[in-house]
Amino acid sequence: MAWWKVSAARRDVNPDLASERERPSFNVETLTNILDGGVEETRIRRAVVSLVIKDPIFSREYMYFKTRPERYEGAIRNTLHMQRKIKEMGWDENGREVKYIYRALNGELGLNIHNVFRKTLNALGSDEQIAKWMPLAMDYKILGTYAQTELGHGTYLRGLETTATFDPTTQEFIIDTPQITATKWWPGDLGKTSTHAMVLAQLCSNGQNYGMHPFIVQIRSLKDHSSLPGISVGDIGPKMAFENVDNGYLIMRNIRIPKENMLSRYSQVLPDGSYVKSGSDKINYFSMTAVRVSILRDEVLEALMKACTISVRYSAVRRQSELKPGDREPKILDYQTQQHKLLPLVASCYAIDFTIKYVNTFYNNAFSEIRMENFNSLPELHALTAGIKALATEICSNGVEVCRKACGGHGYSLYSGLPSLYTKVTASCTYEGENTVLHLQVARFLVKCFAAAQSGTPLPTSTAYLSSPSASGCQAATPIDFLNPEVYLKAYECRAYRLIASAARKLQNLVQSGVEQHLAWNSSSVELVKASIAHSHFLTVKIFISALNSLPDQPDVKAVLKRLCDLYALHGIFTSAGDFLQHGYLSGKQLDVVNTAYLGLLAELRTYYCLQLLQRKSQYDMMSVLGCSRFAPAVLQLC
Repeated sequence: MAWWKVSAARRDVNPDLASERERPSFNVETLTNILDGGVEETRIRRAVVSLVIKDPIFSREYMYFKTRPERYEGAIRNTLHMQRKIKEMGWDENGREVKYIYRALNGELGLNIHNVFRKTLNALGSDEQIAKWMPLAMDYKILGTYAQTELGHGTYLRGLETTATFDPTTQEFIIDTPQITATKWWPGDLGKTSTHAMVLAQLCSNGQNYGMHPFIVQIRSLKDHSSLPGISVGDIGPKMAFENVDNGYLIMRNIRIPKENMLSRYSQVLPDGSYVKSGSDKINYFSMTAVRVSILRDEVLEALMKACTISVRYSAVRRQSELKPGDREPKILDYQTQQHKLLPLVASCYAIDFTIKYVNTFYNNAFSEIRMENFNSLPELHALTAGIKALATEICSNGVEVCRKACGGHGYSLYSGLPSLYTKVTASCTYEGENTVLHLQVARFLVKCFAAAQSGTPLPTSTAYLSSPSASGCQAATPIDFLNPEVYLKAYECRAYRLIASAARKLQNLVQSGVEQHLAWNSSSVELVKASIAHSHFLTVKIFISALNSLPDQPDVKAVLKRLCDLYALHGIFTSAGDFLQHGYLSGKQLDVVNTAYLGLLAELRTYYCLQLLQRKSQYDMMSVLGCSRFAPAVLQLC
């Protein structure tokens, strides 16, 4: 029997790890239930995870030795087997069990973009279109992809070059790739798998361009899977990660599709070629918003949670050098530098987790309103999801790499799991919106809100603080003062306000001096990105504090989460000190006090909480893996 099977069978636990787990200062199970959303949610999640672990078809053995075709075939096999399991267990396709099985198998599933195809159809299709296409997609009688990104354009959707020209004589749209840069490039499931594509194209009718709209285009035969006439489609080749996904390219040469294949819940072309719409022009961007929401928890945060678990557990058993001459080598988690690398990332896991739950609730409420043709929340929803996506993906991708380096040479081995986590999560900084572009989109929203605030116009909830700026500086004087959420939240609010105000006024002054709007925007773009980051960072701190205040009365659990919130907030001040000093809200002396409080938190968390915060019972069970150290026993329990 292989050594790793022997270890798994005996359930051997390193004594150093066991000692950390023996001293929790809070009820780990209670915290797990809070993170899951209740006792029943924990029970269901564990049952699903147990099912996945016990099923030999889902085995990940020898994963690092498989070829790219083997990874692709295995992912498709996993997906189809998963669908059989869902039906066998009688689970609702949109139920909690399905959410957990997707999460447990994350990374080794195929047909992921088929789900985006379905979500887009459900969000933008008419009732008739949903009735026609959704049963086919649900039963995998057709396999869909979402063909948006082109070789020449990605996040800038108005620049897409694929055209859909309406022909009133035949009541058809003509889908065309007019030049090489209009080639659809990157869609998952396109290279080998999909039979149909949700093609995003410029709608042209009666000589007028009405902008980007979604169209269902069949690209492969349902009989022999060969590409249809006029279609050039294939795989784009090896990538930095995602070996199991067949990202592809698509060229369409004057492909004719029925008029009814344009998704028409909110816009349509009449038989005479006239265009009719209801609601916002931006509704056709809604699919990207939906995907951003879904990837944040299931892909982006998941990667950092796993990386924190691996690196903190490693740091609790790895011993290195001498702290006190002549003594036994200490655990590297006892070094302040290691705590500084890892514990703020554990706190970030919690901050992002609570933020994602908030974003999900906001999205669901907005979607319900949009269904009722109320589009008022769409601009705020776009800004919220774009800003949080950009901030969270940067934190998580950079954080995974910090975790990898924190494990020294062992972090370079694929066996650690860390390189694979990094090469996968780093892609999230680009897909579903490149982060710099997203921050600039958020900045446009913030500049408009700032102007509205100056005129006394009511603002959306997320930007209401722009109507009431703080005129004075921070009054806190001691480390204890800076552990008060009201104090550090106000610091983040003032930082965001002043960076937004500064960028908006610079932009306004440039325009008033005669600089053209687009040049003024470009000349202010660095400050605008900083303003968006500050705003999004402020929201995560505010949401974390709000989540704490809404928790049930569990003093021990609230105490550890409060310390994590403190650490997340003070680490942000520690690493972005210039922003807080720039406009005089904090003084240099106060910053020294913040640093003292921050370093004190590292020691406290290491001593009491660390490993229980990372609780994790198996390689599949990551929902409860969030953690740090007074929470140290807790982090290890959570590992």
